[in-house]
Amino acid sequence: MFYPHLCQDQAYLKRSALGPTGGGLPMIRPFRTHSQYLDFVQTRRATLDLKVPHDATAVWCKFRHTNLAAAQPILARLYALEHGRPARPPDDMLRAWLLMLECHITSVEVWVQRLHEQPLYALLCGFEPEQVPGVGTFLRFSGSSTPAQRATLDHACHPRRRSEQRKKSGSLRDKNNTAPHAHILERLADRLMTGTPRPVLYGQWTTNLQPLPLYQRTLKDVFYTVFVSTSVAKGLIDLKDLHIAGDGTHLHTWADAHGHKLCTCDNRTKPRADHCDCARRFHDPQASWGWDSYRECYVYGHGLYELTAYSLRHECQLPLVIHVLDNHRHDSVACLAAMYEAVDLLGFRIATASLDKAHDALALYRLGVEHWQLDAVIPLNDRNTDHFQFAPPLRISEEGIRSA
Repeated sequence: MFYPHLCQDQAYLKRSALGPTGGGLPMIRPFRTHSQYLDFVQTRRATLDLKVPHDATAVWCKFRHTNLAAAQPILARLYALEHGRPARPPDDMLRAWLLMLECHITSVEVWVQRLHEQPLYALLCGFEPEQVPGVGTFLRFSGSSTPAQRATLDHACHPRRRSEQRKKSGSLRDKNNTAPHAHILERLADRLMTGTPRPVLYGQWTTNLQPLPLYQRTLKDVFYTVFVSTSVAKGLIDLKDLHIAGDGTHLHTWADAHGHKLCTCDNRTKPRADHCDCARRFHDPQASWGWDSYRECYVYGHGLYELTAYSLRHECQLPLVIHVLDNHRHDSVACLAAMYEAVDLLGFRIATASLDKAHDALALYRLGVEHWQLDAVIPLNDRNTDHFQFAPPLRISEEGIRSA
């Protein structure tokens, strides 16, 4: 199995295990293998005589096959070597967050309480039932893995506008209208076309995440190194014959768009123009308003664009690239950013890209033919004109049958 950063991080692990004095108390406890984790769960479950509940059987099956050993050197870079108390094993903390999501729990306080009440979930995370981490430990781990997502103070005090205050025109609400975004697509395409494409060998890929925002690097590094590599090793993603499909959605955040007041000013009886300009705390500073054309409403949160790999030999469809961006970005712009990450940063050689009519833009066709060397399967957008100025390489009838 191919782990892009495993070799270069082994030296870091050796240095971090020695501690600040070269042999004192280690800041990061020695990591255990996946086999040792399974032995720990089985042994402690038998000792404590814990039964696996019916609702936890599927979760245990998932985590029994989820090997997070490759994530250990990546997460070890989040910890300081010179100071601090011995940290919780970072792979156990990551496993606890994943288990929290599998249990459909969104509150850290509720999750910590659940770990105390049900010792089996603590064992599945890798913790002893009497040594469950506190709420602060979970939040510090989340803040370290996504540093730019920490709560920030906005001294300019510009609250995000409410959805009913945004008077967005109908043309911008239409997902299939690519005309307002054609200019930015052309500029981005010209910027990529002027660059020198690096040679890519079929079936090989490397991670180069430095151009990405800081708060995305660690989690994406774990995603590609652990999960995508495992899918490639098991033959579920064929890099030599890679076909993808792409689409975007909106992720709602529970953070307040107006932030939280830190002052004691009373603005209840004042008009909006006379409200105080004191600093507010925003717990999700990257969140913004965006129009969800599927639900036909405004959503405060983030935009998510996903490239899914599929094979012509089996029915398995797995995520290949997950790109988080501004909530108000159009799918065509998000697709360009996701394809740049897949081809230019990761080195995937994509054969076919299947997209919907919101991606019917000339800039994407140019990049697909001249820069990415892939075949794009995109339905023609009814809003665009001069579609049949040149004969397309493939025609499909309304029944989905290829015609000459």
